[in-house]
Amino acid sequence: MPIPRLLVAGQSSGVGKTTITAGLITALRKRGLAVQPFKCGPDYIDPTYLTAAAGRPCRNLDTWMLTAEQMIASFDRACMGADTAIIEGVMGLYDGATYTEETGSAAHVAKLLGATVLLVLDVSKLGRSAGALALGYRKFDPSLRLGAFLLNRAGSDSHGRGCAQAITQATGLPVLGWLPKQSNLHVPERHLGLVPIGERAGLEGFIQAAGEVIETWYQVDDLVRIARDGCEYRSTEQVEPTKMDRDKQSAWLLRRHDKDDPRLDGYSCGNLLASYLHVHFAQRPALARRFVVKLERVYASTHSTASTRDTVPPGHMDGP
Repeated sequence: MPIPRLLVAGQSSGVGKTTITAGLITALRKRGLAVQPFKCGPDYIDPTYLTAAAGRPCRNLDTWMLTAEQMIASFDRACMGADTAIIEGVMGLYDGATYTEETGSAAHVAKLLGATVLLVLDVSKLGRSAGALALGYRKFDPSLRLGAFLLNRAGSDSHGRGCAQAITQATGLPVLGWLPKQSNLHVPERHLGLVPIGERAGLEGFIQAAGEVIETWYQVDDLVRIARDGCEYRSTEQVEPTKMDRDKQSAWLLRRHDKDDPRLDGYSCGNLLASYLHVHFAQRPALARRFVVKLERVYASTHSTASTRDTVPPGHMDGP
């Protein structure tokens, strides 16, 4: 039987997806459920919050760097031993690799996995227009399974209730709660997104507080029911991990989280963004150029299977 799964998406970035997702995971764990967290896209900061909330490593689901079959297989592997899967979207619900098609978007991931979408709307500056906004998201892609709305940053209880009425009237879908403005749950941001958990104090208290707020303001039992209500999809065969040679000191390779499996999961595509080299080389163009030159030499060599590490003299890639 397919594992129940929900995808928490947003109208845009910055609407509280990570906080709400972490709080929802915490609330579900209090019900005795083993929750497997996921994050859409190649984000590596948000998953640390979801890992802390779930007590299980958060995995990335990316339909831009992986084929649909590889992504689904990754989902299947990670869900072993879990009771339910909670997926955090990326940016806005329909935002993907381009402006005109869905690849890489949260909506694309949801459709491939047969996940029900919970759409978070920031209603801090909305009234009846919240209904128009919600209706647009529902009608934009009728093939998407949009299950309910979650409101955030309501100015008051009456404001949240009014926006919920407008949304339900316009869309026919339920609003499963409205979260008032909670300054104590604010997650600071900077140029690459949220501040990493290693750089903030009181993480455990934040996670617990998020869970309590979700329990108070959202209808968690209804969310569980929605997750269990139809999540059929066609599974695929397991995809063998791509073997990769690597320097153990490399800063840009992410290890598998499986405690008893030291292998690395690699992406079977030639996109350097898959290993976040763009982050490490962004301020060091000279180092990036030397790296690319060395890769080209290795690729051109038909008689060597040596890794980049073996072809680069010690210290040669140490930039200023």
